[in-house]
Amino acid sequence: MSEEVSRLSFEDAVARLEEIVTAMEGGSLSLDECMRQFEQAVALSRHCAEKLDSAERQINVLESEDYLRPAVEIPRVKETGARYDPDAEE
Repeated sequence: MSEEVSRLSFEDAVARLEEIVTAMEGGSLSLDECMRQFEQAVALSRHCAEKLDSAERQINVLESEDYLRPAVEIPRVKETGARYDPDAEE
């Protein structure tokens, strides 16, 4: 993967991939240019896949280490079936 591609954010890489697809679908590129664009598209696609894999690994670590647990324990209220009535006297 080229250094240029590895520096791109996920969003920028996807945008570049969309540009390449549009250009290739337009049919005005020479065979040589089509091959260069395809090669870059493969590099961009791999870069995006690596970014997604990394994000998924980070999410799995956070979930497994209880990072998503509330900082303060929220007391559970027993369900009685009664509805809240703001006009009712306490």
